[in-house]
Amino acid sequence: MNISSKIARRYVRIGIPGFIILLLTACGSGGSANPTATSNTTPATGTSNTTITTPVLFVHGISSDNTNCYEYWPKAELYLQGKPGHPGPRFTGPMDTLGYYKGDMNCTHNLYAPGSDWYNKCQSYLDGTSQQDIGTNNDSIRHLACELAWYIYDTYSQHGTNVQLVAYSLGGLITRYALYAVQNSKYFTSFPKSLYVSDVVDFDTPQVALADLTHLHFVMKDIRCKQVTAL
Repeated sequence: MNISSKIARRYVRIGIPGFIILLLTACGSGGSANPTATSNTTPATGTSNTTITTPVLFVHGISSDNTNCYEYWPKAELYLQGKPGHPGPRFTGPMDTLGYYKGDMNCTHNLYAPGSDWYNKCQSYLDGTSQQDIGTNNDSIRHLACELAWYIYDTYSQHGTNVQLVAYSLGGLITRYALYAVQNSKYFTSFPKSLYVSDVVDFDTPQVALADLTHLHFVMKDIRCKQVTAL
């Protein structure tokens, strides 16, 4: 599906009631929130007899800038692949875990990749991020969204391949801004003009009612948390 005509066929939000606690815990302490610890989640649809070949891209949440993807996503991957003890819909396509900070480890790919196409193209869309802050927890959400959009384009869309996204917490905000900018690429000229994204699932992402958190800037220690109220 061409994202320039429609953001996504299905955009599902899961576990939203717990987002305020997760957001304030992560932003106030500089710590990380792990998706395996969330509640109020809704199982994905499908049965063990369903086979889905579309690649799945996982975008992690807020962290101190050293997320270990190997520890972050295994239960989600096992469920989607329908492994024994994890009866899911049997995704057989690639599972792509994506880091975006230079300290992230054991991820399939990382947006912090100096010299890559997505890294170079977003040098014109730093959104106030200094060169030394690229790939750190002071990297702008909007700049990371630019890199995510170009990563999806370079890895999947330019080859005509659809991808499905699973985004947690901050990853959902990065994903939302990326898709919004692509849909409005007439005004966001640093972003690709189209993407092939068939589905997006985000959970514990603070999508609404953020204006009420503006008085809590005193606990927000970095640019990510300050930007949340403006997205």
